[in-house]
Amino acid sequence: MLNENIIRDKLAKSLTLLESGLTLIEKNHPLPNKAGAKGFVDILARDRLGKYVVVELKRSNQAAREAMHEILKYMRLFMEHHGVEAHQIRCFIVSTTWHELLIPFSEFRRRCEAQAEGFEITLDSKGRVTRASCKTSLLTEQRMAGKLHTSVGERRHRHVHYPVAMAATSAVEPHRVQDGPSTVSD
Repeated sequence: MLNENIIRDKLAKSLTLLESGLTLIEKNHPLPNKAGAKGFVDILARDRLGKYVVVELKRSNQAAREAMHEILKYMRLFMEHHGVEAHQIRCFIVSTTWHELLIPFSEFRRRCEAQAEGFEITLDSKGRVTRASCKTSLLTEQRMAGKLHTSVGERRHRHVHYPVAMAATSAVEPHRVQDGPSTVSD
C-alpha cells in the first residue's frame, strides 16, 4: 500500500480533479495547539471564491476511522490560528475507500459549521490520482431513498447555497453536478 505522503504530494499537483479553481497554498500545513497535540493539515488550498479549503486525506478503512477526529480538531485549530470564521472555510475529506466514512461523514456534515465535501479517489500504481468522485450527493440520495440508517437530519440552510451555486458551472465541473467521476490521464 502506498504511503499517504506520496498520495498527498500527487494529489496536491492535481487538485482540480476535486474541484476546478483550487489553488494549493501548502502541503502539511502546521497548526499549533496550546491545549494539546498540534496538528498538520494534509493540504491547504483556496477555492475560486477565496475560501480556505482544508483537505484531509485517508487511504484505508483503518485510517478513515481517524478522519473525523482529525478534521474536527483541525477545523477548530485552523479557525483559532488564522482568525477566520467557519463560513470562510471548506473541508474536503478525500479517501481511497468510504466503507467506514459514509455514516460518520454524513453526521459530520450535518453538524459542521463549515461546508464539507467528500471525495473518493482512485490511484494508479505510482500513487497518482486518476479519478475523483464526489460522495456528497450520494449521501443525499441514500438518505432520500432510506438506505442510510442514521439520525441524520436535513442539512442546515447555509450549506445548500454553495453546492447549488457550483451546479451553475456544470460545463466546468461535470463531476460536481452529475456526481460522476472525474478522470485524468498522464
